[in-house]
Amino acid sequence: MYIYIMKYTKYLFDLDGVLVDTINIQYESTIKAISKYVDINLTKDIENILRSTITTLKKLDYLVQANIISIEQKINIYNEKKKIADNKFKNLQIDNEKVKMFLFLKKKKCIISVVTNGNKKYAKLI
Repeated sequence: MYIYIMKYTKYLFDLDGVLVDTINIQYESTIKAISKYVDINLTKDIENILRSTITTLKKLDYLVQANIISIEQKINIYNEKKKIADNKFKNLQIDNEKVKMFLFLKKKKCIISVVTNGNKKYAKLI
């Protein structure tokens, strides 16, 4: 099969969930941070909240309102989660197939952009 790609064609790639599985990194980092402070029973509702795309602080607010963590623990968990996630993002493995795709598009003079509604700090790390 031959695919014709025109010069200067524009491609937008979503960073979160398309180029990198950021949702699992955020989820796992949050769970690990919470587990340092409390034993958490992962009900379906809690898991859905922790896997959602709302900010970590809003997720932790939910846990405070549900009396799962205290307000004092919230700040500690948030800071711990950031450390864990930073480390995971800094150590991401390169996906060679995606690198090949981007090199191919660059060679064809395509315009490539990456978009995200996620955290700017993590986008730059990735």
